[in-house]
Amino acid sequence: MVYLCLPNIESSRLRVAKRIAKNGHPVTEEKLKYNYEKGLKNLDNSYMEFNSVQIFEADMETGNLFLSLRLKKGFGIVGYTATPECFNEKLTPNLLKLIREFNKSPIKQ
Repeated sequence: MVYLCLPNIESSRLRVAKRIAKNGHPVTEEKLKYNYEKGLKNLDNSYMEFNSVQIFEADMETGNLFLSLRLKKGFGIVGYTATPECFNEKLTPNLLKLIREFNKSPIKQ
């Protein structure tokens, strides 16, 4: 699975505003927040069901994506650059726990 995340909810608002400026459809604040949070919660609750997970975070200034985390079933974290800004205890507690355990490990995979 490949998961693309935005650093924060404000980034999501900016993306919607850009889309509206190009005659795209609007999204209510309620729906925007729901989608943002639900996506992260789903990731946190289901990442272990996939053989491989790559989590990319968008750099809102450049528009580039960078790989922050790679997971492999049965191995845990197999690649780590940085904890995505969007991860937090409310939305991604399982992934944060995995990252903390990985960072404490003396031998990196």
